[in-house]
Amino acid sequence: MNVLLAIFLAAGDLPVELRLENDDSSVFARIRSGAWASNGFEFRATRTDGIQVNSEGQALLSGGVDLGVAIHDRFVIFGTYEVSGTDDLFADLAGLYAGYRDRSEHGHGVPDEVTLYAGAILGRFEVKKEGFGDFDDAIGFGGGIDLTWHAARGLLFSVIGEYRLIEFEYQKDVLEGDKQAGGSGVWAGLALDFRF
Repeated sequence: MNVLLAIFLAAGDLPVELRLENDDSSVFARIRSGAWASNGFEFRATRTDGIQVNSEGQALLSGGVDLGVAIHDRFVIFGTYEVSGTDDLFADLAGLYAGYRDRSEHGHGVPDEVTLYAGAILGRFEVKKEGFGDFDDAIGFGGGIDLTWHAARGLLFSVIGEYRLIEFEYQKDVLEGDKQAGGSGVWAGLALDFRF
């Protein structure tokens, strides 16, 4: 985290020419970490077999990798894979996004690039408690904004925020309470980008 912060602070002092000299890069990879938060991760239900199940926690720590390509330097397509969890909860998801990237030449703390993107996500969710029961895999929607600063040639620093909508259906019959986990949520975090 300290390394990411140092890169972020240094990026603001680089000349615009240095920060933007890698504009022709088309392939990129990104390593990111952050947290995925949703009220829907809390699950409480009484099953038809009389067993009460519950999970607590509204935020999952996560790490992931994005791989993609820029088309004509403005349009981006990328795939993502992410693993998230706490002591009792686990989720992983894969997604395919498309977006538009705009560039700034102002510098002085203003992001060098702003990317808006949206796409489909496929996820899995589980509560790591014996006898809890399973959830179905789910398909959902994700969209976000990526604020990026150039730190060095081919190396960038990003602040990312995403909205996600994905619901995982509980496989057991429920007499009372929740029948699904997830729903609307947000993801926020930091990333290191590599351009090739």
